[in-house]
Amino acid sequence: MTLWDVYCAVHFTDLVVLGPKCRTEDCLEPARFVVHWPGPAPILCCARCTERWKTIAERGMGFVLSVQPLHYTTGEDPAVQRFRAMELT
Repeated sequence: MTLWDVYCAVHFTDLVVLGPKCRTEDCLEPARFVVHWPGPAPILCCARCTERWKTIAERGMGFVLSVQPLHYTTGEDPAVQRFRAMELT
């Protein structure tokens, strides 16, 4: 954590940029997993929402989801990685 990170955490409590946001409605956590539904496209979800989607799929619909951890690329310039992961909504 750099001094800039500490400054932002202290003075900008409402501003959080940690990478791609969870795609579940009203969730502001950073995405950690890719949940593959049988539908048209996968969903980026945080850990809490991923567990909830698993429960819905297993109990409510009777099937198991494919869940993959979200990996960030390595070996590139750190600034390029941050800009690729940053999502402005």
